[in-house]
Amino acid sequence: MRVRVAEAEKAIAPGSAAVGSDQAQTLASGFRRLRRGTRQEDRYQTRHRAVQRQTGRSEAALCPAAVMAERRGDALDRPALQRSLAEAEERLAHVERQIENQRKLVAKFEADGREAGNARRLLAGLELLLSDRRSHRDLLLKQAKGTA
Repeated sequence: MRVRVAEAEKAIAPGSAAVGSDQAQTLASGFRRLRRGTRQEDRYQTRHRAVQRQTGRSEAALCPAAVMAERRGDALDRPALQRSLAEAEERLAHVERQIENQRKLVAKFEADGREAGNARRLLAGLELLLSDRRSHRDLLLKQAKGTA
């Protein structure tokens, strides 16, 4: 994920002819949040590796809700896991709809001969978000199989 964020940052560098200064600042703040999120995920993973070594568990949950539940000493119960999974599915479906609409918009811009660079970059960002949402859903599914 870090590599794709870095590539996207280079493509949308401030001062780029395709992106205005306000857009560049907005995108830069978004990239900072993405980097912060990956660092936070790294901390979760590091914490879970330590817990895994201490407890001898074979799998460590990377879902933040599961992390907090484990720190409190209780496991994420089945109904809470099902709610989280349902929310993850809804978010995934929402992003897929956004991507579909954005692809139509890009195609329309290109057919009309209009500049579609910003729309394509937004589409690339949505695709990154989709991959993140899918990985989160997969983690929850994996955790649900472990509690069954």
